[in-house]
Amino acid sequence: MTMSGVQKPGASTVTMRFTGVFQDDPAEQARFHVPGGAFVAAAGVLFCVGLLASRSLEQVWLLLLILAVGFLLRAVVARVEA
Repeated sequence: MTMSGVQKPGASTVTMRFTGVFQDDPAEQARFHVPGGAFVAAAGVLFCVGLLASRSLEQVWLLLLILAVGFLLRAVVARVEA
């Protein structure tokens, strides 16, 4: 895999989709799964909830709006790619 654009030392790439041989072969997909990924995701959600609880109501509404826009964009992209 190669990166395009600006490349900095220590930069990493996150892949959100399996294509090619990775899409058809579960053994290849397993090479990229993060051990404890579900735990890390749950810890991230709990951290975000704690962060939201420590903010003012105005900041919470803004963060919820940003989340809603993100979910909407994700749904539109998924529909376009399907």
